[in-house]
Amino acid sequence: MKKIEPLILFTFFFLVTINSQPVEQLMQEGNQYYINEQWQDAVESYNKILNQGYQSASLYHNLGNAHFKIGDLGEAILNYERALKLEPRDEDIRFNLRLANARTIDNIKEVPQIFLVEWWNGFISVFTVSGWAFIFLLIYLIMLAFIGIYFLSQNINLQRFSIYGGFASLILLFITLLIFISAYEREASTNYGIILVNSVNVKVSPTYESSDSFIIHEGLKFEIQDQLDDWVRIKLADGKVGWLPGNTFGKI
Repeated sequence: MKKIEPLILFTFFFLVTINSQPVEQLMQEGNQYYINEQWQDAVESYNKILNQGYQSASLYHNLGNAHFKIGDLGEAILNYERALKLEPRDEDIRFNLRLANARTIDNIKEVPQIFLVEWWNGFISVFTVSGWAFIFLLIYLIMLAFIGIYFLSQNINLQRFSIYGGFASLILLFITLLIFISAYEREASTNYGIILVNSVNVKVSPTYESSDSFIIHEGLKFEIQDQLDDWVRIKLADGKVGWLPGNTFGKI
């Protein structure tokens, strides 16, 4: 496992409420427990932070590390996935997630995607939804700057440059908007889960009396397609589908 990340949450710098001190204490306690190899105590401290409504990639990453140390493979992968969702470019998170996935039992081969679809999905995953929103806002401000230069400048060459820059910014703004919408819709419409129990029988229909379709094991990632009462319809990377009890997994 790579080293534990310092739990310096971005939101902590803006905490002005009465809860800020307890959260900072829990952060320090969790880190100290981890350093002292008191993994379960570290898990409890990090979970208390989450229960207060705070989250970050670092918090989920450290929680995943602590779970990994005590052998909770499913919980470790779940928290690594949550961390990666917030920081998709973090190499430490990716490394630890690969390490944890290598210990899972199921070897699911993904259905190959069309190259352009795979490239597009990889491209929009470079940043989070909030990251693409920030880029969109930045390009918009640059376009406004070019417009301001055009109307305020008396230099013909500078005005001509601002026209070219404005058109280029407009094109980039449109492209970024499409990427932002695609990233938002994918995140909003697609839910994933991680198996948290040693093994579970996936059913043909959402009842315990129905026939078993196949068996999956702790740590496996799947797509959630539908829900009926306490059951969810899942789809594996290889295309298999079935129904799973809601108490056997955690949502990313």
